Amino acid sequence: MEATIFVSGMFHLPLVCQALGQNGLSSVVHSSYPSFKLRQRLPPGVHTHSHPGKEMLSRLPGFFFRDKPLALSRAFQHDIRKAVNRLETDIVIGWAGHSEHLVKTCNIKNIPVILERGSTHIAWQRECLLKAYDAAGMKPNMRLVPSQAYIENEMAEYENASAIHVPSEFCAKSFEPFADPGVLEKIRITRYGFSIPKLAAADQYHHPGERLQIGFAGTLSVRKGFFDFCWLAANTDHRKAVFESVGHEDNDTKAILQIYQPPFTPHPSVPKEALFEVLARWDIMILPSYEEGLSMIIPEAMSQNTVVIASDVSGASEYIKHGVNGFIFEHGNRQQLTDIIDRLISEPEMIVDIQQALNENNSKIDHKAIYFRQYGETLMELLKNR
Repeated sequence: MEATIFVSGMFHLPLVCQALGQNGLSSVVHSSYPSFKLRQRLPPGVHTHSHPGKEMLSRLPGFFFRDKPLALSRAFQHDIRKAVNRLETDIVIGWAGHSEHLVKTCNIKNIPVILERGSTHIAWQRECLLKAYDAAGMKPNMRLVPSQAYIENEMAEYENASAIHVPSEFCAKSFEPFADPGVLEKIRITRYGFSIPKLAAADQYHHPGERLQIGFAGTLSVRKGFFDFCWLAANTDHRKAVFESVGHEDNDTKAILQIYQPPFTPHPSVPKEALFEVLARWDIMILPSYEEGLSMIIPEAMSQNTVVIASDVSGASEYIKHGVNGFIFEHGNRQQLTDIIDRLISEPEMIVDIQQALNENNSKIDHKAIYFRQYGETLMELLKNR
């Protein structure tokens, strides 16, 4: 049996291909990424077709586009339209925001479509992003906030898909205010599976030094709440904590740094192997997101026995039990965040206790096996109905 995947990015595409293989389906991937990148990332035996138009256009500055996200979505759909019209396959997987023509064509052909939505409902996302810009004291960058046209495009995909995969219970709940019962019935929760390196016994515990090592990893953006991290760094006693950030800069990063003047210079993104080394070096990682489906950096940091402090809109509750193996705070609530940091500064033995809880838990969970099983359940359900 064969599954055809249409994806304009990479994200957890390799895991989707593995999940399909685990459940007896061979994968055919259509992507905007160049073929050599696909071959580097995907398992052996996956057939690939590259449609690089969207990938090339994405490198152009935003001022070339009236509505960049929608324009890139249209570019990718135009590239794959002929492939879709010729499509003969058992099941199709498309990525939300880039699959409107895909799901409509598959409905005509009676081919079930799984729509991958790695974040919250698109209308919820827009509301949260606007609130984040307000909290940051910045004018909204409308090239990064979903436009009404883009929202309508993606909502049409929700209506036509056979099933919608989201990565967390929090993400699923974000659909409730905006979707009718027919769409809500299609939602399936599949937490991302992933491979994470095991810590050596000698590295499993490290008592904090005189100054806590506190970090931020991910895109240095308004959406990720990077401005709250910068605010915290600028207002924490530098004799007791050192702050560091690692990640990709977006169109707003320079403005955030100029407004909040944090006492550090951001480091650029690093390869995954190097990122795990950074996470293991930090005592604490903070993710103050204002909108997230399920941030992969949370379980990745926890796998390195790093204490994670994450906002309540990051999918953190899927992994963190507050005060036991990490901390969750109300997004945008700087006082709550400050109180947690002050407590860990005054009681560093709590960090060692949490490291022990993390170490015991990390040895028990096989995230990939859970993911493959959940994905397989959706596949079998749709194929059986067909």
